[in-house]
Amino acid sequence: ARAEYDMALTEVEDRMDAAIKEALESSSFSAVFEAITRFGADVNYAQRGSDNDHSTALIAGARCGDTRVVRHLLDMGAEVMLCDRYGCVVIFYD
Repeated sequence: ARAEYDMALTEVEDRMDAAIKEALESSSFSAVFEAITRFGADVNYAQRGSDNDHSTALIAGARCGDTRVVRHLLDMGAEVMLCDRYGCVVIFYD
């Protein structure tokens, strides 16, 4: 059996994966919010695949130091206790 992170992504998951990656690289979260609001991506989606750190949008927002994004994601139902590949939850990046 294949590991969960190696399974094929749906179109929405692929969109959210790319949006989180873009947010981490450029601190722009417009694609994240578009994926959630327009395409129905899960606000708690964590990146998949061996080439990333399994960040959620909330973790990405905290890593970028964007409190406005963090608050908005929390208002949308983002979970604070989800961890990334390193076992870190969002407060670690605060």
